[in-house]
Amino acid sequence: MLSRKFLVLLSFVFQLVSCGEQDQNVVNKFSYNINQNELDLFIEFNQDVELDLELALPVKDYGFVEFSPSERERGFSLGFDLNLDILLDDEIMSIEKTRNLPNGRPMSTYVTEDLARYKINISKKISNSLYLGFDPDNLFFGNAIELDFINDDFPSGLSITQRFRDNKNRLLGIITLYGPNVEENEVIAPGGVFVMMNISDLASYLKEDQIINRNSKIKKSAKVHTYGELEVTKNGRKVRMKPRSLQKIIKLFNKKSRQYQQKIAYK
Repeated sequence: MLSRKFLVLLSFVFQLVSCGEQDQNVVNKFSYNINQNELDLFIEFNQDVELDLELALPVKDYGFVEFSPSERERGFSLGFDLNLDILLDDEIMSIEKTRNLPNGRPMSTYVTEDLARYKINISKKISNSLYLGFDPDNLFFGNAIELDFINDDFPSGLSITQRFRDNKNRLLGIITLYGPNVEENEVIAPGGVFVMMNISDLASYLKEDQIINRNSKIKKSAKVHTYGELEVTKNGRKVRMKPRSLQKIIKLFNKKSRQYQQKIAYK
């Protein structure tokens, strides 16, 4: 049984293609600030993305990863408040590097180098992984949350990625919904949700905006509406899928998430 302190209801509705691939946004708002060694980042998903999970996960002594549940006209949100001195931590730096998702499949082509994966177990049903790069000129930063209820209804090895951009068409990052890794009808690793940003890019955007708005009182962090393209892969290889096929997968996924929600609610 999941901890009631952290989890009341758990559901996830991920509608990427109901209005066509180029029109759907998974991320509704994105705000960030990088002040000296402090990273403050917030992602708000659209109202079709529901994850009723509320908790703050400590990342050693460097800060928190926070989840906030869906509310009315917005989806759930994911926030980071971290001291970037974490990149100097001996334990973090010694972790074996990878360019794979938690299910062992390759990340999106957006990620161009191997990253350290720091895993935080939340419960037997859910775990969280922080991904960190170490190149200051190309500093990748990401997070993956594994959700076991996705395992039955999302095809093994399939990943659906959306790149999201700001209102100046600058690439902010990606979000990936990925399926489980199944071998001989046994789930080796669950599916989940993965987000990744390039902190070096975000810092350069802040500098650009500060120069443009140096005589204004606009805050460094900026909330933006996003849009982006879809990338679909199967076991690391790009595949083409018709919107109807994607909708069928998502419909099965939605049905399972609602059943899971009821199961948790009545325990």
